[in-house]
Amino acid sequence: MMKAIRELKICNDLLRKKNQRKNKAASEVIGTLLLIGIGVSLFVLLTMVTFSLPSVFFSNSTPSANIVGRVEGNSVVFEHHGGQSMPLDTEITVMFAETPVIMTVGDVLDSASKADGEWNIGEKIVIPNNNPNLPIMYISVIITDKASNTVVMRGVLQEGSQAVNPIAVTLHTNSITTNTARIYMHYDYRYYIGTKKVCFTFIKASVYNANNSAPWNSTGWVQVFNQNGSYNFNIISILLV
Repeated sequence: MMKAIRELKICNDLLRKKNQRKNKAASEVIGTLLLIGIGVSLFVLLTMVTFSLPSVFFSNSTPSANIVGRVEGNSVVFEHHGGQSMPLDTEITVMFAETPVIMTVGDVLDSASKADGEWNIGEKIVIPNNNPNLPIMYISVIITDKASNTVVMRGVLQEGSQAVNPIAVTLHTNSITTNTARIYMHYDYRYYIGTKKVCFTFIKASVYNANNSAPWNSTGWVQVFNQNGSYNFNIISILLV
């Protein structure tokens, strides 16, 4: 009887060990499959992220350069003070009041400096502007790297007026008689440097209606000395014009 019990116990032990080996083998297979599945999933995810992220994350890096700009006389000057070299297709946009002037480094860098194909430290760009209003203009700049499509420099070089053209507004005519009339204007030269002159041009309505290309009459230029004010002129013998 005892012998039969021992044999049964041995059989149970053998069966339990056999089941343990089967369970261990199954666990190892499942673990391997899980690792393979995780690896494949990560690869697929990485591929999707790579092709779906905006290209800006994988574009050329923005050059790091110290560009200093200033106004000297009748010119705007930019000087490379250090950092990376800038390619010749780098775009420079200078706003002179309301007027944008767009160029590339290659357009304005001198021949000796651009011989190596780059704008390097110590090299200077000079952009002349002979407008007499330059000293009172608002001047700003944006320098853009074309390869990375990013701004390298943005700033205001000179505070000033964004509207430097003189303004003249014709007012109502009065003192009208059979052949005379006094005409008026208001002028504003506060944002203008240089000689200040005003004049009227006029044409008889019947002449213009008959020929809209007919020449206009002029009162002639008259110099004014106030920054802003009014000017009037008495037209005589209108019927003879």
